[in-house]
Amino acid sequence: MKEAAETVRSPISRKQARQILDHIKTWEGRTNRQWKARAAHQAAMNRGSPFEYAEVFNCLHWLEAEGLMRQTDRDRLNEAIDYLGDKLIFALGMTSGQMHKLITMPTGEL
Repeated sequence: MKEAAETVRSPISRKQARQILDHIKTWEGRTNRQWKARAAHQAAMNRGSPFEYAEVFNCLHWLEAEGLMRQTDRDRLNEAIDYLGDKLIFALGMTSGQMHKLITMPTGEL
């Protein structure tokens, strides 16, 4: 039973959702196409922090926009979108389409 409780995603508040969206829009990390970056992305996602998911999303969204995405990257991007979607849709009361549009807008339009 303890294992199940550890795998359930807890909801976030509206304030936390706004902080995550702001983090997506203002994050200035580096993007790297090397295999080490893929391992770092997976490790970040394994930790389960919405902010780390946002950073992984940013890196992979950039790779997608540049046409540099591999299938593994696409799988991670979809996983990040699903995770962030679960959090943001519930906290902000929006549809998945609205959420996707919101997180993929150019910086500054939030």
